[in-house]
Amino acid sequence: MLGLEVKDDHKAGQIHISQCTYIDSILWHFSFDKLKLLSTPFDTQVCLMHEQALATAEEFALMRNMLYHEAIGALNWATLATCPDITFMVSTVARFSTNPGPAH
Repeated sequence: MLGLEVKDDHKAGQIHISQCTYIDSILWHFSFDKLKLLSTPFDTQVCLMHEQALATAEEFALMRNMLYHEAIGALNWATLATCPDITFMVSTVARFSTNPGPAH
């Protein structure tokens, strides 16, 4: 239900927690499964600003069908449970959730 997979390695005395299936389902649901993989979860050359938010009727129409809030919420659960490496990226794009633009 929570999307967690727990493996207990008695010999090594370790417990491994994973959300691979949950993250794969997020990628598939939001059609991110075909995107190019990066070694870092956020492109450090990208500068997101509020000025990139929606301004025209065409931009509003383009973003209307984007599941921006849902994607942020789904990724936020992953940041809390097993993927702290994407926390900065998720919190950065979450700042634009009230008026996201195509750049966000």
